[in-house]
Amino acid sequence: LTAEQIAEYQADGRRPHWRFLLPNFTSDPLQPERTEIRWNDLVRGEETVDLASLSDPVLMREDGTYLYTLPSVVDDIE
Repeated sequence: LTAEQIAEYQADGRRPHWRFLLPNFTSDPLQPERTEIRWNDLVRGEETVDLASLSDPVLMREDGTYLYTLPSVVDDIE
């Protein structure tokens, strides 16, 4: 978002969503580059995903509550 868009949203009372930034760009986040991640799945074999095809996942909603994504990982660590 531009600084003007941010100011507009804040003036409207909108709050940000918190996102996990996927590293699929060099300098401009609006110009994603092909960034492939590969892994070997024991059931499905070699898997590949291009980060440019994914949006940054939202971790926290506008109202401050967390989506399932982050609490699930934290819970699994414990």
